[in-house]
Formats: sequence, structure tokens, C-alpha cells
Amino acid sequence: MFSSSGYLSGFYNVELHHHLDGCIRAQTVRDLANEYDIPFDQDKFDEALKHVDSLVPFLECFSMFLPVLQGNPEAIERLAYECVEDQYNNKVAFFETRFAPFLMLANNESSRDFDCEQTCCAHDVVDAVLKGLERGEQDFGVRSNAIFCGLRGQTNWLTPLTRLLKHYQYHPKVVGIDVAGNENLPWSTEELDLTKNMYRVARSLGYGCTIHAGEQGLVHNIERALDEIKTHRIGHGYAVFKDEQLLSRCFEERVPFEFCPISAKVLSSLGTKFDDPNNPILLGSKHKLNFSLNCDDSLFFGNLQPSIKICQDVLHFSEEELFRIRLNAASATFLPENEKQKLVEHISQRK
Repeated sequence: MFSSSGYLSGFYNVELHHHLDGCIRAQTVRDLANEYDIPFDQDKFDEALKHVDSLVPFLECFSMFLPVLQGNPEAIERLAYECVEDQYNNKVAFFETRFAPFLMLANNESSRDFDCEQTCCAHDVVDAVLKGLERGEQDFGVRSNAIFCGLRGQTNWLTPLTRLLKHYQYHPKVVGIDVAGNENLPWSTEELDLTKNMYRVARSLGYGCTIHAGEQGLVHNIERALDEIKTHRIGHGYAVFKDEQLLSRCFEERVPFEFCPISAKVLSSLGTKFDDPNNPILLGSKHKLNFSLNCDDSLFFGNLQPSIKICQDVLHFSEEELFRIRLNAASATFLPENEKQKLVEHISQRK
């Protein structure tokens, strides 16, 4: 069942930009709401899933279903486990999933990190995620790691999130840091300083660093990510094609971009129609930019296979190009170098 490198034989997809909470199954949301007697407007939820078409309303949708997870380690573990099963069904050999520990706490406990005497705290959330991923790996054979995620505007999370990075620095499944959310929010001096410090600590501890930048925001956000925050990867980053000098630099430095085709199409993040010759994903392919393909949030945009298929059907990606993209993804993981090489060797078997 497994190749010599330890990955599932015949499974060659790698996913780097996968939001754990945004990849919950719609049925699981309904099940958890019923099981734990959580008020839930199913009709409003179903309607939101059909009509999300821009970034801010999309982000607001999370408040509809997060209550079924918040403060509930059993529900969080189920979420993580089911995500592994979904990745198995999409022929994914390895994926990195990101989640915001403080977003999964009860609303009135949003700043708790290690005080667990009375309520679920942040490391209960992290432990539940890791337990679900590990149990899923045992049952399905799909390997995974976890990335902690902050949220723009949540300055009060940054110091406790930095402490979490230190606490889990020796756990092999915790490998990186990200900041997501509305990148167009203005940065306060405090938020920027604390963010830069968090990434500095992450790098010093050996974590991989990524950040949402240039999805729908200014190209300057990508420059800040590379020069001030000093990330290793860029989440989305379609705006890079608006600045030739920055684009040239990213080619030369082989900066990995995490492209999410269907979310970019649905949320109008590309600045073009999807079949336009100036679609940044198509341009990235033509110029051999270092990018991967990802689902982003499967609850809204489907799992990885539909994202691959739209690039085949609309952008006419060849099997050779998809092979290149899979190698890009494998090479950009936050795995240790020896493990990364094993994954690259596994993906290379497909050729």
C-alpha cells in the first residue's frame, strides 16, 4: 500500500493551503449542531454556501458554523480526522493544514492559552487537532502537518500565539505559522511589531513561515511579507503580476506561491475572468512561477480535485505542468529536509 518513501502508492497530490475550519463538511456542521444543541440556522447556512462571491462576506460566513467547534475538543478532533479522510478521497499523499487555535475557543475565552482549570484552552484545541490528524493518518495513510494561524486585526492573539509556538516547538506535526483574514485592514504599529516578532521567533525555532498577501490587497503586502515579516511562502499572492520588478525577484528567488483556483475565481481575487489570458494562475504557469494548487476551504470551494480539474479544463494545464506543480508543492513543504526529499522522490514516481 505504501511506496518505499512511506507515502501511499498512487497518491501524488500535495496540498499546502488548507484551512482546517473552512474544510469542515456541511453535514458535520449539522450533526454537531444537533448533537450539542447549538442554535443553528440551516437555511441561512445553506444559502450562504451558494452565494459567497467576495472576500469579506466569505470571511463573515465562518461565524455561522464556528460555534459547533468552539470550546469542543471532541468536535475539533472529528473535524481534523474527517479532513484526512477527505484528502484520502482526493489522492493526497501529504498536506499541511492551518488553523487559528484562539478562533476555536469559546467566545468569552478568546485570550486563554495555558490556563485550563475551568475551560477548554488553546493547547486543548491544538492537542485535539493533532490527535485527529494522527488518528486519520493511522486509518487512511495520508500524512499531514499543522500550521498555526493568526488573524489580521486580532492583535491580542499574537503574544499567546507566540507562546504556543514555543510550547510545541518539539512536536513533529507542528511546523509553521500563518496570518490570514482581511489583508486590507490597516496595520497598527503594535500589530505590525508583534507580528514581526512572532515570525522572528518562529524562524528562530525552525518553523516554516507563510502569510496571506496579495490575494485581493496591494502588491505592497507581498513586499512587506518578504522584506519585513520575512516569510518563506506567500498565500495566494495573485497581485505579484502587477509589479514587474517584484515578479522578477520572485522568479529569481523561487518564492513559493500557494494558488487556490476555485476560491480565487469565486471571490474575484484574480482581477480577471478565469478564462482570461491575463489570469495570474495561467500567467504563472506560462512563466513557470513556483506555485502550488490548493483548495483553500473545501466547504465553500470543493476539495483539491475540482481545483486541479478547472486548471485542466479551462486553463489547459497539461499532465507535465501538473507534475511540475506537484513537485513545487512537495519542495515547498515545511517538512525537514530529509522528509521533504522522500516526498519529492515519491512525487517523481508519477512521471
